[in-house]
Amino acid sequence: MVFQTGDLVHNGSVASQWATFDDITAEMRKKIPYYPARGNHDFGDEGYYKRTVSPYTSGTADYYTVDKGNCHFIVLDVDEHTDYSPKSDQYKWLIKDLDASKGKFTHTFVFFHVPGYSIGSHGMNKDIQDTLCPVFTKYAVRIVFTGHDHNYYHTTRSGTPYIVTGGAGAPLYDTFPEKGAIAGDKYEKVNHYCLVDVKGKDVTVQAIRVDGSLIETFTVSAS
Repeated sequence: MVFQTGDLVHNGSVASQWATFDDITAEMRKKIPYYPARGNHDFGDEGYYKRTVSPYTSGTADYYTVDKGNCHFIVLDVDEHTDYSPKSDQYKWLIKDLDASKGKFTHTFVFFHVPGYSIGSHGMNKDIQDTLCPVFTKYAVRIVFTGHDHNYYHTTRSGTPYIVTGGAGAPLYDTFPEKGAIAGDKYEKVNHYCLVDVKGKDVTVQAIRVDGSLIETFTVSAS
């Protein structure tokens, strides 16, 4: 399974950019289920919706869930265009889903675009920290993956690992640890991807540069 943290293209209104996206990803998407979160650059025509077609368990192409084995995946729609406040339909849907899935899965993963914790150009987002991050702590989400800042950043806050993985191809952003990095954080301005391997109660993450070298590897466990 492939998950992507948003900004499939630079300008969702430009058809030629979606054509380029298809040139790059079409063969992969024929063979492997592909689950994107919508980024702020993906708004425009129907390009995003036409490419969010892998089967999901519940929700819509805006925000949805996918179940596989002992894992529950939640993809949210979080950026400046969307409402994720406690009064929003999305927030209420999220809480309802987490309540319903509690105890049914060993691991819950969350994906969305704008990070609550980041030391890239966009930096920290206190609204997300105040609104969504306490929910992830309460429901013991295993890992939260986001994008938006074009680099790699791994931090753990209130027991929850947060990963910014925005290094898939767009121009990279510098890292600014003075924006709020804490001891133990890992960060790098680099093109990369994350390989996540689930075995029983253990989840191992490898952050891999495009040349195949390893940025870091770490394991979190349900125990």
